[in-house]
Amino acid sequence: MPTNNQSLWSRPQLVWRCRRGMLELDVLLAQFLEQHLYALTHQQRLQFQALLSWSDDKLYQLLVKGQPFEGLNIDEKAMIELINPSLSQGYSL
Repeated sequence: MPTNNQSLWSRPQLVWRCRRGMLELDVLLAQFLEQHLYALTHQQRLQFQALLSWSDDKLYQLLVKGQPFEGLNIDEKAMIELINPSLSQGYSL
């Protein structure tokens, strides 16, 4: 879980990190960033940054395929649902 004393990445850094090896992830993450970046709380931005360190395969399974992933904490689940709201029925918080 990210801590509050971590620094936030700049918008260009986030845009660069949203570029993935899969078109579906590129589109989904770029749209989310464009629509929600400035509305995210500090903690949500830290969580989003942490999520961007995950592998493309893990992100694809969670964000595109909607497959539940064991071991996610409540903040990670909330961020996944924020990025792709159509998945909110697939996870129980």
